[in-house]
Amino acid sequence: MFHEVGMARLVVLNYEAVEDSELPDSIYHFLDNFDDYYRCVDSAVSFLQGKDPSLALRIASRKFLPEGPQFAVFSQIENSQDESLNKAFGTLGVQDKAKYLATLFINDIAKVITEGVDPYFEVSRYAERLASSNSQFDDLYAVLQAEEATYTEVIIEQFIAQYLADEQPDVIGISVPFPGNMLGALQAAKTCKKIAPQIKIILGGGFINTELRSLKEARLFEFVDYICLDDGERPLLSVLEYLQGQRTELFRTYTLDAGQVVFKTDTKQHDFSQKVVGCPSYEGLSLDSYL
Repeated sequence: MFHEVGMARLVVLNYEAVEDSELPDSIYHFLDNFDDYYRCVDSAVSFLQGKDPSLALRIASRKFLPEGPQFAVFSQIENSQDESLNKAFGTLGVQDKAKYLATLFINDIAKVITEGVDPYFEVSRYAERLASSNSQFDDLYAVLQAEEATYTEVIIEQFIAQYLADEQPDVIGISVPFPGNMLGALQAAKTCKKIAPQIKIILGGGFINTELRSLKEARLFEFVDYICLDDGERPLLSVLEYLQGQRTELFRTYTLDAGQVVFKTDTKQHDFSQKVVGCPSYEGLSLDSYL
């Protein structure tokens, strides 16, 4: 069942074919209190985005948000005789306390999605364990090749399809700073290849720089065309010039050649200095939508 809830979409597994005893407690609680979650979710998200700070008093009162399993430890502390809460938030820490409670509320919803819809979902990362705890590509590849897309992948596909329709790009660069970004990045690349296979995909970022320095996995290139290491400006420029026929050598870049992963670099090229690169630009990102 899909429930559209303004800025947030709550998803509950189709449990009609599941025995009641098989449902996790978090889902029982969510279903029993769904009306309250539906009523509060937009307000809680808006508050955590800094758009409605006046809501702090109502949230801090513990009478506004439904409280699921994530609130258990908080309730134990509050019901104890010590002064832990006052020490944590102080007598004037209403905003901080409200942010903490609203975060627990969001974590309750995230738990429902993880246990009932998409086992790889987390609020601030996605399938992190598949990338961080495995030296092989097998687990990530299995998820990418699965017949049924995860819920998160469906959402990614929708965003990517709209982006491709709006921008019509020839080349797409994807940065993977952390292991919790790797699966989502490859799902985005997979969608690009499915919709517009002529688009060239370039992968880079912190996680790539640390974990793929001795890359041998050819299956990765079913989803991307080039993988750049370290400072990305010169490698990216070199790939673009290479695609335009303006150069014959790549710089610090993995690619696939006759089915084998090869590392190509032009020793005559050098990275740009920081004063030339300048500061990063966040233009185009909806920063006001982040929690």
